[in-house]
Amino acid sequence: MNLKASGKKPLTSLLLVIISCAVLPVVSQEKNSQPRQRPLTAADLSRFEQIGDHNVPFSFSSDGKYLAFVVVRAKAAAAQIDQHSVFDEDRSDIWLAPVAGGRPRNITNGARDGSGYFMPSWSPDGTHLAMISTKGGGFRLWVWEKASEQLRLLTDENVNYWFSDERSIVWVSNRQIVCSLLPEGQRPGGIEQRKVAAETAMREWPKAWRGQESTASVIESGVPVKFANRRQGQLLLLDAVTGKKKVIARGTFRAIKLSPDKQHIAVLKQTSVFRPDPDHPFASRSFRRFASLGYQVLIANSSGEIVEPELDQVDNVYTIEWSTDSSELAIVGEQPDNPDSNFNTFVYKLAPRSVRRAIVNTTDPPGLMWSARSQLLARAAQQENDEKRIELNRTDWWLTSSNEAPRNLTADMKSVPAAILDGPMGTFVGVAGSNLWEISTNGAPPKKINLGLDGNVRSISGPDRSTTERGKLSWLVVETGTGSMTRYYLLDLTSNSRVEIAKPDAAARLVDFNFKSNAGAMIASTRNGTYLWLVQPQAAKPLLIRETNTFLRDIAEGERRLIEYRSVDGRLLKGWVILPVNYQEGKKYPLVTWVYPGTIYGGLAPESTRLNNPLALNLQLLSGHGYAVLLPSIPLQPPDQVREVYRQVAYGTLPAVEKVIEMGIADPRRLGVMGHSYGGYATFCLITQTNKFRAAVALAGPTDYASYYGEFSLNKRYTDTPLDFPRTMYELEGTSAITQGLGTPPWKNMDLYRRNSPISYVEKVDTPVMIIHGDMDVAVPIEQAEQFFSALYRRNRRSQFVRYWGERHVLDSPANIRDMWQRIYAWLDELLIPPGQ
Repeated sequence: MNLKASGKKPLTSLLLVIISCAVLPVVSQEKNSQPRQRPLTAADLSRFEQIGDHNVPFSFSSDGKYLAFVVVRAKAAAAQIDQHSVFDEDRSDIWLAPVAGGRPRNITNGARDGSGYFMPSWSPDGTHLAMISTKGGGFRLWVWEKASEQLRLLTDENVNYWFSDERSIVWVSNRQIVCSLLPEGQRPGGIEQRKVAAETAMREWPKAWRGQESTASVIESGVPVKFANRRQGQLLLLDAVTGKKKVIARGTFRAIKLSPDKQHIAVLKQTSVFRPDPDHPFASRSFRRFASLGYQVLIANSSGEIVEPELDQVDNVYTIEWSTDSSELAIVGEQPDNPDSNFNTFVYKLAPRSVRRAIVNTTDPPGLMWSARSQLLARAAQQENDEKRIELNRTDWWLTSSNEAPRNLTADMKSVPAAILDGPMGTFVGVAGSNLWEISTNGAPPKKINLGLDGNVRSISGPDRSTTERGKLSWLVVETGTGSMTRYYLLDLTSNSRVEIAKPDAAARLVDFNFKSNAGAMIASTRNGTYLWLVQPQAAKPLLIRETNTFLRDIAEGERRLIEYRSVDGRLLKGWVILPVNYQEGKKYPLVTWVYPGTIYGGLAPESTRLNNPLALNLQLLSGHGYAVLLPSIPLQPPDQVREVYRQVAYGTLPAVEKVIEMGIADPRRLGVMGHSYGGYATFCLITQTNKFRAAVALAGPTDYASYYGEFSLNKRYTDTPLDFPRTMYELEGTSAITQGLGTPPWKNMDLYRRNSPISYVEKVDTPVMIIHGDMDVAVPIEQAEQFFSALYRRNRRSQFVRYWGERHVLDSPANIRDMWQRIYAWLDELLIPPGQ
């Protein structure tokens, strides 16, 4: 199930993942009826195992006979905590389950030497399984052979892997792999973030103490960066059986794409580094577009010979996609030397190696699809030949080919599918307005597909066109839902037949489906544990293949309640309350309000409220300690507008607090506020605007936007390239969904930065605040916390600054997590619970 079309926007930031909504039951499946259940403790967080990870957690073999899946071991069993990446790859193992039934088994057993294995990728014939491992340090390429059941190391250098939707290792035949490697001796970003600063300091500081060697590190601005002079990695073709290697090209590469006929590969090669234009703010670029700066296309054949070394007709390439007949490559990027240009879609033709511009004003992120006749569809804004003059902020699906102008296929639709998939007879299907639509390329208007499905259509998934499943391109898996209830169906659009894929649990969600064997993988995280099943549409009973975190059955869960209220500016909003464990109606409890700007809750309980949540900031810990917890919605201005966040934080928060008081749950004399990252910022904002809260806990939040703008990220401070990717500048200037959205650098509007920085109002703070920060935080430098604490010290106001050495943005060490919660409990108990209660 490689292709997915949905009407829902993907999450784009780790910070948002922490507070994102999960498709889970609103109330626990089992009430806290067991008398001996105990509250959740911070020590329990290190006992969690995870099924799946953020890379490629589930992978069916091409013949559909086996499912490979990732299991992340519990932190409690780890010899060393998170030394490889922010996503726990160092504790991952790959398991194998036969689809026909049988006992699943761990084929990597990384616990024996403290290593991790992740990103499973099957060879086309299913005889080998490639993967990345942390064994020996770094991220190296390994392969497991099914016949011998042996693991073998394939590369000495580290694999350069990027975003989870871009493959770093690609099989080009049954035994050959193309992969991108980092320069010799360079470690992946996850390790760099954690260790490079400490190691560099430990190496360089003693030199300064001895006084015999210089420790100077010089970086420059205003001069051209010679990217070719930097250390280069490799694009490698290697034989998984013999280990024979061939270097295709040297450089830094990502986004490897194999043509459908398996004769060519296209890859993005970095040719330059980011250089800001003083006349153009970052606001015009999304995160992914910002990250794509400096990449161009390289094309080679499957034997490793370069066909096109550097396609300089397109700059800052975002994404690429092969045509179905493998003769053309669609490229989304910018025109060279034109910083004002929007994204455009270009088409490169292998013979005669020509480039044409096919679609202007391509969306960000782009949508691309090739028809069976190799006609290109791209999602884009208004085109020059658009006779209907659709509103400028609308995007549609446009069809183009080498001999015709772009034609709008969705102009007559009220809403447009965000993505589309292959349908029968040369049509396409997509989800729009909670319905399934058929989109024709022959001029017929879009048609709603009505197959009597229960609920609104939420997403669709289809077979991979590059596999042998071509005969089933008319098959789809459709997810429907109403409220918290979801259903899955297998549809055949040719015969208009459907069969429901039964869910083994109300909370189960489909995470992968193999159209060869008609088998899917479903996972559920409930208050009783985490489960993985193999399911088939017509099977009598799902097959449970993994069950973990069952210790939760002995732990009490605070009930979750939905509330509705109006913001200060009159918007009708929803929020969630976690009641204390053993809550008694009519009794008023101390309330902790958990804040995060930009969050708008709906009818589904957010992930951070559930018991089965391995993050260090599991809010059920507060419920188990006797607190009610409020999560209010805090809407902001749209992403394309400059945001005055400082005042808006209170608009959504304070009326929600009043609502919970009015409901008789919260004691108005015992109110606390707490938040992490952007929520830490929101906590600082609130205590500078109101004295309603008697206690506050602010974790890892920025306090002074002007200084935050120019601070080096710690993982880059000890390198020669600290501004190759100026993330804080982008976050503050950018006006996307995950940025602060000020739209300008501070020197062009210092008052805007001052107005939205909590440090500007520290004179108004009377609320005692605990400030928690890790000194290795690469997202928000600890200097931000130091400034606010120093100001409170100067004013002689009550505060406690808890610094965790060696920790990053979110605490990793189980010992530090336990210590943090003990300190939070003590702080809140002292300030919110009267003596004797």
